[in-house]
Amino acid sequence: TMGLTLHALLGGQLKRLGLSRSLLPSDSQQWIEFLEFINQAYEKADQERHLLETQATHDSLTGLPNRALLLD
Repeated sequence: TMGLTLHALLGGQLKRLGLSRSLLPSDSQQWIEFLEFINQAYEKADQERHLLETQATHDSLTGLPNRALLLD
């Protein structure tokens, strides 16, 4: 049951990333590479989200907070 739960969880994460379930690995080395890939994808998404948040709340020329941040 743990394996089925893990597969369901990973399947959901793949769907969230827009990837196919056929990418699920079959051996230990592939699992390591797969999990590293997933980790990198989440790190990239976090960096992009942070950049967008910064762009939305700070002036691009001065880097100072804008009204959206001050009113928050």
